[in-house]
Amino acid sequence: MTYDVVVVGLGGVGSAAAATLARRGQRVLGLDRHGPVHDQGASHGETRIVRKAYFEGAGYVPLLLRTYQLWRELGLLTVTGGLFLGEPGSRVLEGSLATAVAHDLAHEVLTAAEVTARFPAMTPPGATVGLY
Repeated sequence: MTYDVVVVGLGGVGSAAAATLARRGQRVLGLDRHGPVHDQGASHGETRIVRKAYFEGAGYVPLLLRTYQLWRELGLLTVTGGLFLGEPGSRVLEGSLATAVAHDLAHEVLTAAEVTARFPAMTPPGATVGLY
């Protein structure tokens, strides 16, 4: 058999690329070093996170909104919220806030006291700001 495209690595990105190419009529061969059910991928584990308010740049948001939609269709998404903590003016907090504002993403800016009131297990120092 011949293929139009070979996708090497069938994790979250590779499998999405292979599926999209196949839907567009391409003959796709997907290769991965692991079987279809494993725990060795970069997106596995309890410490992984995805968020819409990327501090790295607001340009990611349209891609993320589409990603969330597709994950919902597949039943692969549980939205729990996220909390960034840091000093006022930090690159992560300011960038995430700017992205949230630019794309009208739901968010709240919290003082350290508000973080503790909402999340009693957390007691950040007084100058800390939270972005939820």
